[in-house]
Amino acid sequence: MLATNDVGDSVLSKETEAVTTLQDVPEEPPVILAVKPTTTTSVLVQWKKPNDTSINGVLTGYRLYYRELQKSRQQKNTTSALITTKSTFKTVSSAALTEFELTQLKKFKRYQIVMTSYNIIGESPPPPQWRCLLERQVAPSVAPQSIKVSAVSPSTLEVTWDTPPLETQNGLIQGYKAFCSTALSIALSRRREH
Repeated sequence: MLATNDVGDSVLSKETEAVTTLQDVPEEPPVILAVKPTTTTSVLVQWKKPNDTSINGVLTGYRLYYRELQKSRQQKNTTSALITTKSTFKTVSSAALTEFELTQLKKFKRYQIVMTSYNIIGESPPPPQWRCLLERQVAPSVAPQSIKVSAVSPSTLEVTWDTPPLETQNGLIQGYKAFCSTALSIALSRRREH
């Protein structure tokens, strides 16, 4: 620093010690690069950390907000701010990490995932939403229900059933397999003889 008047400037004063301004909330979230199913109930989320100039201090970590999407059409225009208030979240307490596995998700369901970055002051605004579909199907959890068999003719059986409950299908049912053993054939032929 120096003093000045109409005649000129003084000699420079001694330099002060360096002073750092206070931290502020990060200005931007991380960028989600990929969301990959790893099992039938988990996904690996990979991201790029925010630009250093937008962190506004020391980055502490990230928050992953996620929620299952219902089949309702009303959710198409959901904003990320609404997603973060109505979602479950996991905290990643290391700014060095660039991936995290979300576990205990439901099988074959569609999820919205958004991320924020945070420091000791607060959390960045959320980004545009990101959607992920757990596409790994697994075998249905239960068999068809209410199975009924009736003889239509001497050589034909009619089999009817109810589909497994939707929450137990774990994917798209592509068909059904019915098995008929020879014991059933013998029992049917003996019944015809008597």
